Amino acid sequence: MRVTVILAAILFVGGLLPAAAAPELSSAHRTRPDVDNAPLPDEPGLDSFQGGGPICRTDASGDVEDRETGITGSDPQTADLTRWCVDYGDDGVAFALTTATPIAAGFAQADGTHALALDTDADDYDLNVHTDAGTTFGTVFERKNSTVACHVDAEVVEGYIEALVPAECIGTPQRVDVGAFVFKREDGRWMYDEDPARPGLLAVARHSGPTLGRNGTPVGSSGEPTAPPPTSPSDPPIVATDGNPATTDRLNVGTPVAGAVTISQARFGHQGAARVVLATSAGFADALAASPLLDDAPLLLTPGDRLPAEVEAEISRVLPAGGEVLVLGGEAAITPAVEQVVSARGFTTQRVQGPDRIATSIAVAEFVAGRTGAGSRVAIARAYGDGTAGWADSVTGGGWTAQSGTPLVITGSTGLDPRVSALLANLGTQETVVFGGTAAIGDDVMAGLPNPRRIAGPERASTAAAIASQLWGNSTGYIVLNGYRDDGWAYGLAGAGLASDLQMPLLVADTGSVPNATLAKVGVGCETGPPGLETLLLGDASVLSSQVTALIDAQDGGSCPTPPITIRADGLGVVDLGASAQDTVAVLTDALGEPTYVSPEYFPFCEPGAVGRGRAYEWGNLTLFLIDPDEDMFGNPGTGRQVFWGGYYGGFDYDPGTDTFTPRPDPHGFMTERGIGLGSTGAEIQAAYGAQAEFHPGYDDGYPPPIWDFGDGLYAFADTNDPQTNRIESFNFGGGCGE
Repeated sequence: MRVTVILAAILFVGGLLPAAAAPELSSAHRTRPDVDNAPLPDEPGLDSFQGGGPICRTDASGDVEDRETGITGSDPQTADLTRWCVDYGDDGVAFALTTATPIAAGFAQADGTHALALDTDADDYDLNVHTDAGTTFGTVFERKNSTVACHVDAEVVEGYIEALVPAECIGTPQRVDVGAFVFKREDGRWMYDEDPARPGLLAVARHSGPTLGRNGTPVGSSGEPTAPPPTSPSDPPIVATDGNPATTDRLNVGTPVAGAVTISQARFGHQGAARVVLATSAGFADALAASPLLDDAPLLLTPGDRLPAEVEAEISRVLPAGGEVLVLGGEAAITPAVEQVVSARGFTTQRVQGPDRIATSIAVAEFVAGRTGAGSRVAIARAYGDGTAGWADSVTGGGWTAQSGTPLVITGSTGLDPRVSALLANLGTQETVVFGGTAAIGDDVMAGLPNPRRIAGPERASTAAAIASQLWGNSTGYIVLNGYRDDGWAYGLAGAGLASDLQMPLLVADTGSVPNATLAKVGVGCETGPPGLETLLLGDASVLSSQVTALIDAQDGGSCPTPPITIRADGLGVVDLGASAQDTVAVLTDALGEPTYVSPEYFPFCEPGAVGRGRAYEWGNLTLFLIDPDEDMFGNPGTGRQVFWGGYYGGFDYDPGTDTFTPRPDPHGFMTERGIGLGSTGAEIQAAYGAQAEFHPGYDDGYPPPIWDFGDGLYAFADTNDPQTNRIESFNFGGGCGE
């Protein structure tokens, strides 16, 4: 939530107002009380000052007015204006204001307003100052219609709030009429102080030369204060992990803009980055494909129309003079004014853009390929999706693309964008890695990709876990981000480079909960004694709560979570073939509820071998056979102990009345460990398993049907004999035959 306090300047200015787009601001547009749109007269006795600034005035204490009652004399010291200064030079109009209680960094409270008025003789404007993510900045509005003229930086320095409005923003007038006023909400009432008294103002003429601050020193140019000096070369990066697997570490990042700076500080020392990648904080579209750029560079975020001081300072810290800043997206995403600020600080800029997000991802991929020669393997992710679905897979896959240097491009979910096809052809791409299931990247897209391999799970947490397992291999730790909040993309994309640095894949959690797929990864060391994994949370407690820490701590070396149920050749989920019937039923019942059907005890299984006496247990379209395999019809009595022998998943229900087969509903969404499930195509199977999966065409009469053999007793029955387009209808695993 944006907390807003207003440092308002009322400006009546001659000249043409420069056009600007109105930002999204949650604050009120607050002005000096009792001021209409007419020019205000000078206060009698006040002179018109020509240069020689700054001009500073003091105001009596104890003269705060209660705007609810009209009584003057109240004394909330934070609303008691005591001193203010102004100067108007070549750089614009500089303000400084303080109160009886010196203004501190947190002065912009939800219950208070500090304000300045500045008028001229033609048009009128207000300067409102806001705080967002710890950054103070100003917005100049045209008062009559509240459209935005420009944005400026503001700072709290030595107990003063200071701001600089460029002359061009207000039409380059030759004179400004200035007054200071302060609003402060106290016990539910607005308190007010001003200088000069209404309706008088201080007339200040423009002078040649630099604009001077309250201390008589130049304040900078173009509305941008001088960036804080970079840290010394000896300043180390922030330590992101403590090296102790027994603790769950946290990198305290609370908002996207400030969080990206903190992550950069965790990664790089003074002048330690090869370049800086700059993207808009307003949305994820242009940054989705940025992760391959982040192995040796930070991703920093900025509002599109201004560069926050903390971001500017971080650029100055991590880059040497003349260093490169890559600006992602077009001018609608990041305006030329931001580039100009970067250039003015002595850095080079290069814009990487396209007319839409897909084209921008292609431009980024071409940039990566041009710099590194990468392109024989390319990662593919969805370009669009509702809410957080639009970025979830790109973000968790981004750590791997940063680590491996694999270009990442995005495309539509239902059809391969022809521009992506052209890119793959131009790069000579031999292999594609697809992030997400068929809802993210459909079969038609897969069919147009060279040697596609899908990395997916039934939901985003499982997809992140699959990326960690199948692309990263064994890991000694994980980075956990919030994959469910709207701005989670910002933490994950900025954290992709950190994942590469630490060799720790990205997993997801919610604000107060951790999905089983994530718990299963961070709990690799569960029930084995001492914790064995480093785990780092990206976000403060408002992003990932202490409950998340507790849940993860309980898994790493603690009791094991219930992992996702996967179809295996040697079992189902955590249950292995050969497990006792009692244990098997207990585990499945705990995960899926009570069986929907249990057969009478019978045999034989697998005639003519006539093996075993037992029962079939069903949970919807999942059937397990629990038998005594040593008992048969030939007099062998067996052991009397029934075990998990095999089963099948999927299939059809037969209606003898109509002699028709209907696919059984699938309430489970189970998949193999490589993300193959009911409905997966032959092309997806080949991408996931390669030569390990063998296809056997079926007979014309339908029996046996077309079969995919995954090895070691895991089979899948398909609907047609086409090994590219056929789809899985059911799985058999273990001794998966039964009567």
